Amino acid sequence: MPPLFASSVALPDSGLLDLGLWRIGPLVLLAGIGAWLDWRTRRLPNWLCGATFLAGLGVAVITVGLAAAALQVWHAALALLVGMALFAPGLIGGGDAKFYAAVAVWFPLAEGFRLLFLVALAGLVV
Repeated sequence: MPPLFASSVALPDSGLLDLGLWRIGPLVLLAGIGAWLDWRTRRLPNWLCGATFLAGLGVAVITVGLAAAALQVWHAALALLVGMALFAPGLIGGGDAKFYAAVAVWFPLAEGFRLLFLVALAGLVV
């Protein structure tokens, strides 16, 4: 199975860059903020969804290039459709649907089903 955060950019061989933390760190931070806000207020604000989407798009353009990043935008669009389909009957909230789509841009389209499975699994735990 290919790594979720494959990079086509040659980076210096040292420290945090080796671990890819510069790529995943912003997502972890934004998801942590989202978890805290959702827990405290039961809301995921639009600014957080937008920041998550834009950060993911930026990381995608840097790591896989513009053409592959465009496919990741398609992934986000499809995730938004899935999220809205789950929102319509009240299975998830609208903020959850938007945040899921914003997170999807961080992952290649080929990882869409795995991301959906992991998000659903995380929802069962919470």
